[in-house]
Amino acid sequence: MFLESDNTPYYHDGSKWVAINDTDGLITTINAGGGIIVTGSGQERKVTFDPDNNTLETEAGDQGKARIKNLGVATQHIKDQNITNPKLSHDAVHTVNILDKAVTFTKMQDIPSMTVVGNVSASAGSPDGVLILTSLDEIISAHNSLASAKAVKDYVDNLVGGIGSLMGGWSAASNNNFPSGASKGDYWYITDDGTIQGIEFVEGDVIIANTNSPSVSDPSDWIALKTKRGQATTTKLGLVKLATTGEARAMENAEKALTPSNLSDVRASNEEAQGSSHERFVTPQGLHNRTATTTRRGIAELATQAEVNQGTDNQRIVTPATLHVFVSDFVGAYGQYVANMGNGSATTFTITHGFDTKDVVTEVFSNATGETVLVDTVRAANGNSVIVNFCFAPSSNEYRIVIRK
Repeated sequence: MFLESDNTPYYHDGSKWVAINDTDGLITTINAGGGIIVTGSGQERKVTFDPDNNTLETEAGDQGKARIKNLGVATQHIKDQNITNPKLSHDAVHTVNILDKAVTFTKMQDIPSMTVVGNVSASAGSPDGVLILTSLDEIISAHNSLASAKAVKDYVDNLVGGIGSLMGGWSAASNNNFPSGASKGDYWYITDDGTIQGIEFVEGDVIIANTNSPSVSDPSDWIALKTKRGQATTTKLGLVKLATTGEARAMENAEKALTPSNLSDVRASNEEAQGSSHERFVTPQGLHNRTATTTRRGIAELATQAEVNQGTDNQRIVTPATLHVFVSDFVGAYGQYVANMGNGSATTFTITHGFDTKDVVTEVFSNATGETVLVDTVRAANGNSVIVNFCFAPSSNEYRIVIRK
């Protein structure tokens, strides 16, 4: 309330009205002590928490919070079993710093047999119990366990034992079969050249059993290692050198192999195939282009009958068959002309032969007797026909005339 008489506001403290500026009973003096700092004067005072910065510290700023300093709590400050799980709420403790040797094996819970605590996952995560394997006989596909030293040793010993042993020499010359009673991995070296079940071996080669108790006659039960080879020959497997370009061109070396590059170099071009080089080989295309001419030997194509009859091709060959047809047709069509004469009424006949020349010979004979008869014959001025005159009219086709150039 406010009294106008003294111009002062009042408040009721529960038992009486008290002027608002009455300081009776209020704190008027603040004394600093351990961990406390008081600043200011008069009615303005500021109280600040002042930790020792060894066990406690404050965050920066006027509203800084007090917190336990890193490494501020030593092992001896916390009695055994004073902090239990229920006393630690979720995320209440973000980082726990443990002094060296502060946590001992005796303070940890019991761990199951053949188990260690760790994280074997592919990423960061919480630790868990990791099984220690005592045997690696089976393939472990998951990364969730560890192997003991003895398990690793036993596993490696088993693998090495399966590699097999050197059994000695084996003669491919005197033995037609492979060794008997072998275990997988056992191996022999060949002492003499020879053939075993169709496989050719030379001294120094190796045979390895590919299974337990392999067949002595089945090559699929064995691995043949061709470890030693000398110079290859036409009758013996071996090593070869590659021929140089010069050796390939000389075509004399019998111990070196040609390469595709060699073959390309000694292959004759189309132009070279038409020459006389003896350092090139000719391909089918080169042979095709090696044509024969009147001045060069080569390959020629046979002329067709039409080409023979035309008589203009100078690169193709005339065969007896096409020549026979040509000569027969030429003689029949161009070398002579024959025709029958006589109709029972006419005594003069004009025979057109088409030879375009007067240089022709004519002969008339009887079709019945084959005897030649003498008649008057006149060669026409155009050179393509002759005129034959009889004294009497021959009967139908009684006579035949032959005209030759």
